Formats: sequence, structure tokens, C-alpha cells
Amino acid sequence: MHPFQSPETAAIAGALGGAAAFVVGMGAQALGAAFSARREARAARRALGEPRTALAGLDPAANVTLGGVLEVVGEPGARFENGAPAAAATAAGRFSEANARAARLRLVMRDGAVDLHGKTLVVAGSRETRHDAKGTLAAEVAARIHTACGDRDPIPAGPLRMRSIMHGDRVVVAGKLVRAEAASAAAGYREGGAPWTLVPAASTDRSLEVVRIAFAGLPAVSGVLGAAFSRRRLRTMAPFAGLTLAFGAAIGLGKASYDARALAARAEAEAAAEAKARKKVAAQLGDPAHCKVLAGQYTSAMDRISTCTHDNDCRATLRGEQWYDLDGCFRFENRHASTEEADRHARAWLEERCVSRYEVCSAQPTAMCRQGRCVERPPHPVPETWTRREFARLFTFFAPPDVDTTRRNGFDCGPGAILTLHRHDFEASFTLGEYGLALGGATTPVRIGNYHAVTRRMDTTELAMPQGYTQGFFVAFDEKEAVCPPFCLPELGGSVSVGQLYFQARCHTAQACEEAYRILETLAPF
Repeated sequence: MHPFQSPETAAIAGALGGAAAFVVGMGAQALGAAFSARREARAARRALGEPRTALAGLDPAANVTLGGVLEVVGEPGARFENGAPAAAATAAGRFSEANARAARLRLVMRDGAVDLHGKTLVVAGSRETRHDAKGTLAAEVAARIHTACGDRDPIPAGPLRMRSIMHGDRVVVAGKLVRAEAASAAAGYREGGAPWTLVPAASTDRSLEVVRIAFAGLPAVSGVLGAAFSRRRLRTMAPFAGLTLAFGAAIGLGKASYDARALAARAEAEAAAEAKARKKVAAQLGDPAHCKVLAGQYTSAMDRISTCTHDNDCRATLRGEQWYDLDGCFRFENRHASTEEADRHARAWLEERCVSRYEVCSAQPTAMCRQGRCVERPPHPVPETWTRREFARLFTFFAPPDVDTTRRNGFDCGPGAILTLHRHDFEASFTLGEYGLALGGATTPVRIGNYHAVTRRMDTTELAMPQGYTQGFFVAFDEKEAVCPPFCLPELGGSVSVGQLYFQARCHTAQACEEAYRILETLAPF
């Protein structure tokens, strides 16, 4: 089972997933708060009504909505959140607000200017900051809010929305328009002022007697992440976070349990399919004992027709394919003898479904007569005493008769196959590895038959060798050169993958290594 499918790891992964979902959810809530602030700003601006951008035609003492550029004349006010200069600012709680403004504000319109007189309320600011609660504010922020409220106005409570308008912002304002001389203001205020003044509209509720100001664009919103992840909000959301973690852990455990059952079911299905395939293959093969008898009869018949006196008596016949188990790739026979009896036994063997391997052979050898029997003549310059061997059902090579071969790993086909060559003065091996062999250090390019390769010789200082071996060499074949894959039946554990070939040898003497290298040079495709 994969380590992430264990119950403990799955529970941890699920809990972490739940935590991530919780954080993403809180972040999404913060992002939603930013969009909500902009939506509220648009609604507040629409609530003020359609603004007039010129003074011409306006009636005195009328409640109006005007549009223009807000300017600060003299000293500015301050934003609540950081004390930065502002034309007007509001810190709004659930039921009350704290308001601050510059001493003198003027709205510049197309055909004149209007002074703003009285308390202001910023219903939509050009800059807005969200804060979780007044109790968690910095001391200087809380002090500015207390100063703005004074002794008469209530302190805003709950989550705060701090809005501010800057000098030069285009705004919409709503109030009562009066001529300057009719405004109840100090003479100093009107001195050098505009001919018109906007004052709060009369209301039965004194708290509503304010000049309302809204930014004409969309606000820049800050503080939403801080409000979303504030200590108060986290304390409130802690039970939900715990539930999310528990739910994520439960999902992780459930998935681990499901994966375990699914893996077990898949392994069971694969085992059943493999058993079925083996049974099917076994049903297609004949009785092994009977097949052995038929193969022995064929071999005896071939022994009788492979005797000879001269080389001209012998010929080689390409076999392989369905006859591979009987003859290998070729059979050598006396050209003057009849093969009818041997062929009859071969057909009987085939009809009894004795075929277990099928190979397509490419080489076409020549035959010769040696010691009264027809045998293969090795290609020049290979000595005539050498005999053909095969490796991984991919390659053939020639070796002296005193060299013994041993197949290792149980593979005779495809990657994983290893064939070891033994003689009293050297030991060598062909290996068909999954990834081949990367040789470090200096290498020499060589050509082995039709294949490109690199070789590196090693002595006892470079390679740990048993006692008696003094030198050795490695040969790694080019991994990009294609070799036709063997046809491997499933029950033999083979694969259609080619793998990467390399050869290594360790020797008692330099002459022994030369002999091992001569064996390697006879390598050819199967």
C-alpha cells in the first residue's frame, strides 16, 4: 500500500485538507467582503439620488444632491485608521458613527463652488478599511474615534467600516442648499467663501442631520484579510474549524479504507485473471510427458539422418517458429537422407499442442561435417570448434566448447535476463538490464557486430575482484539502437520490453580477457 493510503497518513492528509479548505473559505469570505464594500458603495451613492453638476437653476433652501470635486481649504482632517490627511472621514459601527472633517470643505462644480457646513457623513469613501471590532483597535485609532465622538455622540461598536474622502476626489454630496449669508456659521468661515453653502437637511433625528458624501468611483478596500483572520473572528470560528478538521480526517480515513478495499479487489482480480490466463495456456498445451516422448522420437530420427562423411553431405535448414522447441533456429541434416520419419514425429508433436515457444530466426548458417555428424560452421574468422549460444532470445554468439553457460534469475527472455560464462581463466556475463549501465571515467567507442558500444577496462585498483582475477572490462551498448523484442509467452515471465544490454568480464590474465572480448565480438541478432 502506498504510504499516503495508510489510515494515519490519510487522516493527517484529510485534516490538512480540511484546514486548507477552512483557510480558503476564510480567504474567500475576505474577498467577498471586498466585493461587498464596493457593492455597498454603489448602493449608498445611488441612495443620494442623481447629482446636479451645475448651480444654475437651483432653488435656495432646497434639499439637493450635487456632484463635483471636493477640496480642502486650509488644514485637512485625518483618517481614523492611520491619521493620514483626509477631507472627511467616518468610522461606522452597527448603530452609530464617528465623523471627522477638515475645518473648511468646498465642492467645486462646473459653474461655481459650494461650501460644506456642518457635520459630514461619508457613506462611500475613496478608501475604506474594514476592522473586526473597536476593542481590538490600536490605541491611537481608538483615541481618534473617541475624540471625534466627544461627550455627546455614542461610540461606534461592532465591526467597523472606516471610510475617508481625500482632497481632490470627485464626490456626490447631499444636503440643503442655502445662500452663504443665510448659513448659521461664524463670520470667519464665510469670509472669502463661496456664495452658496450646503448644510445638513433638517430631520427629527438629530443624528441624521449630516451632509452625506459619497465617492463617485469604486473604493480601494483594505483590512479585509485582517478582519477575516482577527482573533475575535478566529475564536468565533474555532468550533467550525474543528468540525472542518474532523470532517477532513473522516474523509481521509474513509478514502484510505476505500483505497485499501479497491487495491485488494484489484489485486484479487489480477490474480484471478493471471490464474485464468495460466489455465487457458495450460489447456492449450499438450501433456508434458507425452510431448517429451514425441520430442525424444524426433531427436532419435534426426540423429539417424545427421551422419556424414564429407562437408558436401551436410545442409542447414532454417527452422525456428513453431519448431523452435525441437530444433532451435536451424537443423543440420544429411542432404541425401530422407527426413520423412523425423517430419512425421514433428507433425505429431505439433498436433499434440506441445509448442511452448515461438521464435522468428534471421540467421542462415552453413553446415559442415565434423566427427561424422553435420554441425554448424561458424562464420569466418570464428574458430570452427566454437559453438553457437543464445542469450535472452534476442542475441546469439559463439564460444569455445570449454566455456560453460549458466542462466541466472530464471529469465530466458527480455529484461532481467543474465547469462554467465565460466572458464578456468575468466568469468563473464551478458546482462539485459531495465536501464542499462552508465560507465564513469574514460571510455572507448567500439563496434560489436552491428551495434555501437563503449568499453572501459578496469584493473584491481578500480574493481573489487575475488582472488586470482587481475583485470576486467565493461561494455555498454548504445541504448538508442533498436533490437526486435522477443516473443515471450506469459508463463515464462517474459516481457515485450527490449531492455539495455551490457557485458562485463573479469580475468586472470590479459590473454583470458582477450578471449572473452573475442566471444563478445561474435554477438549478432537472434
